[in-house]
Amino acid sequence: MKSFLSIKGLKRAEIERIFEIADNIEVYKDILSSKTIVTFFSDTSVRTRISFETAIRRLGGNVVQFPSSALDKGEPMKDIAGYVDNWCDGIVVRHSSDELIKQLAESTSAYVINAMSKQAHPCEILSDLYAFKKLGIDINGDTFVFIGPRGNIGHSYYEASKILGYKFVQVCIKGDEISGADIAYEIDDVIGSAEVILADSLGEAQRETYKKFIIDEKMLSKAKDSVLVNPCPPLHRGYEVSDAVINSKYFVGYEFKATLETIQAAILVFLEKSKDEEKYALSYH
Repeated sequence: MKSFLSIKGLKRAEIERIFEIADNIEVYKDILSSKTIVTFFSDTSVRTRISFETAIRRLGGNVVQFPSSALDKGEPMKDIAGYVDNWCDGIVVRHSSDELIKQLAESTSAYVINAMSKQAHPCEILSDLYAFKKLGIDINGDTFVFIGPRGNIGHSYYEASKILGYKFVQVCIKGDEISGADIAYEIDDVIGSAEVILADSLGEAQRETYKKFIIDEKMLSKAKDSVLVNPCPPLHRGYEVSDAVINSKYFVGYEFKATLETIQAAILVFLEKSKDEEKYALSYH
């Protein structure tokens, strides 16, 4: 695999390999020594940017930072890639346009990692699944209930469910459905079966629309006592989730996201090793 653009493009064996690398990430602490990774992040990125840049440096790599807007100058991706290929080994991109990221990946000899786009948030979701696995959730069979409209979080969780086998149910209002997913329009229809409750961060226009689905103590009184709650940050307290739930045993908490750096480091290692294996295969033939 040359680049990491979405969950959809992965195989089960590749996800398992990334998790295996994450379990032993200290073994690879120098794998990016003498390597340069170029990052493109929006000014508002906090968690993803910190965790990626920390991961790169802990693997011994050099980071060159740009704002995402540097890719919006109208310059064709093949021209940007033609120059950047002289100096970098990998590219991490957070940009709204999935097509732009795809074009960049097709144009460069470096591997490209999608750090978030309009339709995909693959690193975040792999990190969550890895963390859930560590907490004893069966990511091959348990029920994940996702509350919110279709978007990069919902799409990525749904695509991962088709690969790994956990049951994915979206709770939303009509018109916001993820194509192909199991849908419920009332939370009471599915809350009792959930091992995990997920929620997307809502835009201002969506917060009132989805207010009846706020994850609060009343909702969780109908759920399993062991249920885990993972709303995607940035959180808007009182909309996606209540203060009481954030302070409860159900909320997986800030430490849960510590695996974000580990998984992003594992993805970098996986792509580096894939590149080396490809070079070996070419030279062998």
